[in-house]
Amino acid sequence: MNEKAFADIFSRPPDGNKKYILVVDDADLQEKIWATDYYAMLVDSIDKVKSISELISASLGGYVKSYVFFIANIRDKAVREAFIKALNDCYLLVDTKAYKIFYNKPEPIYLSDNDIKTYIEEYIATNIKTTDKLETINAVDLQNKEIAPINWIVDNFLSSGETLLTAASKIGKSWLALDLSLSVARGELFLGRKTQKTGVLYLALEDSERRLKNRMNKLLKGENAPDNLYFMTKAKTLDRGLIGDLEAWLKSHSDVKVIIIDTFQKIRSLGNNKNSYASDYEDMGRLKEFADKHDIAVMLVHHNRKMKDDDDVFNMISGTNAIMGAADTIIVLTKSKRTDVQAKMHITGRDVIGDTLVLEFDKQACKWHCIGNEDAIEVFKEREEYNNNPIVITIRELMKQSAEGWKGTATDLQEAVMKYGGEYLDTRSIGRSLRDIQQQLYEVDKIIYKANSPDKGKRTHVFKRKPLINILNNNVG
Repeated sequence: MNEKAFADIFSRPPDGNKKYILVVDDADLQEKIWATDYYAMLVDSIDKVKSISELISASLGGYVKSYVFFIANIRDKAVREAFIKALNDCYLLVDTKAYKIFYNKPEPIYLSDNDIKTYIEEYIATNIKTTDKLETINAVDLQNKEIAPINWIVDNFLSSGETLLTAASKIGKSWLALDLSLSVARGELFLGRKTQKTGVLYLALEDSERRLKNRMNKLLKGENAPDNLYFMTKAKTLDRGLIGDLEAWLKSHSDVKVIIIDTFQKIRSLGNNKNSYASDYEDMGRLKEFADKHDIAVMLVHHNRKMKDDDDVFNMISGTNAIMGAADTIIVLTKSKRTDVQAKMHITGRDVIGDTLVLEFDKQACKWHCIGNEDAIEVFKEREEYNNNPIVITIRELMKQSAEGWKGTATDLQEAVMKYGGEYLDTRSIGRSLRDIQQQLYEVDKIIYKANSPDKGKRTHVFKRKPLINILNNNVG
C-alpha cells in the first residue's frame, strides 16, 4: 500500500482489529495480511524508513497515535532499528516483539489467509493488554511503595513536567523567563526562591541573537554568562518534528533539565482536521510526554486573552481549556494597568501550593522582584494604615497618660486628635472611624472602646485597657 493511502487511514480513528498495523519487509506477506482485514505496511529499506517517517510526521495531527505498530517481520537489523527509532521519536505505540507472530512459521507463500489471521489473533489475545482489565494497586502496597519525591528546579514554582506561564502582551513575561533561565543555570535565587543548578535550553522564538544578547547582559550586569545556558531562535512546529529535534539535541546535552519555549504559539501544530480543543490537548500532551520521558521541566510562555476575568484569572489564558487542563503547573501574570510597576503572579497546579505573589519590576535592572505573598502584603498594608490613623495615634497617647483609661465627648476627642494626630476631623468622621477600628483597637492595642449613652445630650467615648488577667489567660496553652 502506498503512503497516500496510509495518510488517508491516519486521518480516521481506528476501528476494531484495524487499530493494528503490521510492519513487514515482504510484499507477498503484506498482501496476504491485507486480505485478512488487517493493515500491513511494507518497510524493506532505509529509504523506505525515511519515506514512512515523513508520512508519519505529517500525519501526527490526525489519528496516527491511536494505532499500534507491530514490528512483525523486518529481518534487516539496521532497517528494523531505524524504523523503531522513527516511531519512538513520534511517541507512537510500538510492539517490537510482534515478530513472534510469524516466528518459526512457513514462508508467506505457503500460508493461507486463514492461517495468517489465526496467527495474528492468537498473538493479540496472548500478548496485548486490553482496556477490559483494570490495573489496580492495593492501598498498603501504595503506602509502602518507594516513589521519588518531586524534583523542584525552583522551590514550589518549577518542577519536572509541564509548566505554563501566561501574561498579556508586553507585560514583561520574557524578561521573567530569561531571568529564570539565568538563575537556574547559575544556581542562584529566583524571586527569592532556591534553585537547583542545571543546564537550560531557552527557545526564544520571537527574538534575534542581538536582542537576546542585549537583554542577557542587562540582567547579568557585567558578569560572565553561564556556559550551561543554550539559546535557539528558530524551531519547527510540533507537527513538523520539533520533538524529534529536541530528542536528538538532548542526547549530547544531558546536563539540561529545563527547556523554556517562548512562545508556545510559535511551535503549535499547523491546521488539521481536529477541533480546537483536541488540537490544543494533543500539542500540550506531546510536550507533557516529552517532559515526563526525560524527567525535565518544560515551560511554555503563552499569551492571555485581551478580555479580563475578575472572577478567575486562569480563564484569561488564550486558547481552549485543554491548554490549562494538560499542564502540571499554571502561572498567570496580571497587571491592573499596563503602566503599573507591580503585577500579581497567580500560581496553581497539581503539585505546587496555590499562591498569589506580588511582583515589582525594576526598570533599571529589567528584573522582577518578589515583594511578598498577596495576603501577607494586604495584612501589612491594613496594619500600616491602622498605625498611621490619627485617631489611633491620639488614643494611644491618651492611654499613656492614665492607667485608668480615658473618656470624653466627641468634641474632646476632636481637640485631642488635632493636638496629637495633627489633623482636623469633624465629630461625625471620628464616630464612623471609631466604629471601623473598634475590633483592631482590641486585637492590636488591647484597648476596649465603648460609646456610652448620651449624658445630658452628649455621648461619651470610653477607652479602657483590656484587663491583664484576660491577656495572660489568652496566652496560656
